[in-house]
Amino acid sequence: RAWQPDEPEWRFVLSLLPAEEAQQASKFVFEEDRKRAAVSRLLSRKVATAVYGMAFAEVRIARTKGRKPFVANPPPPELCAARRACPNLNYNISHEGDFAVCASEPWLVVGVDVAAPQQVRGTSKDTLEEFLASFTKTLTPHEWRVVRSQGPLAWGSAAEQVFRRFWSLKEAFVKARGDGLAFELGRCEFRFAGGDPFASTATVAVDGQPQPRWAFSICELGSKHWVSVARGPPDAVVDAHGQFRATLLRPDMPPAEYDEHLRRPAPPFEVVTVGDLIPEERRAAFVAAGGELL
Repeated sequence: RAWQPDEPEWRFVLSLLPAEEAQQASKFVFEEDRKRAAVSRLLSRKVATAVYGMAFAEVRIARTKGRKPFVANPPPPELCAARRACPNLNYNISHEGDFAVCASEPWLVVGVDVAAPQQVRGTSKDTLEEFLASFTKTLTPHEWRVVRSQGPLAWGSAAEQVFRRFWSLKEAFVKARGDGLAFELGRCEFRFAGGDPFASTATVAVDGQPQPRWAFSICELGSKHWVSVARGPPDAVVDAHGQFRATLLRPDMPPAEYDEHLRRPAPPFEVVTVGDLIPEERRAAFVAAGGELL
């Protein structure tokens, strides 16, 4: 069920965030974008509180130059068993359509992206053919062949879904790396497992070179929302100022150990409500402001 806060509930949620982040979430023109932005910021703090046991108000979120978010003040490992058990804890968030999604990873770097169907996003009145003309260089010739092999290019078609699956994988990849807009998406080429355009895993090559140290999973949430998760080596992170890297306790690990972590199957997403993201000590006030705890 969609989150539809009234004004008191909305103000309460914003009050949980640092002033700068509350202002950022409020500046979007459309209400749906404002809600996604606020929920994304709650999700960021949920990672630190759930894993490290930090108090909600203590969590400080920063971003790399490429806009990759991270917990800037993790607890010292000598005082936190979870920090030792999850030495490279990092996370990523994406929001589009009906969902804000979060993926976290204790050892490898992670990126996530959700690609919503056009009827949910409502961003284009063009035909799909006209819309895709802007993305000619985003997909490789191989990827375009796979898209076009799915039949007519129409909104809601198999071809449109496969395009969004490729797009989601590419976005998850660069978000894991932390490149932001600096990485040309046409440099990476994805191939779905077994040649099945709707397979749940994929591999990538960059500039024609296979990248076996990366793993990708993709699943459907809700109605045709495709969500991709990318996991890869910490040394692949682009972090101009080094602040994110400084939070990683095990950026290097032996190949056998790395492969063991990379081969772990991707767990399913868990659906949570906004009420689940409210810190325990503030939930009574959340309900008093009109919020629901389901």
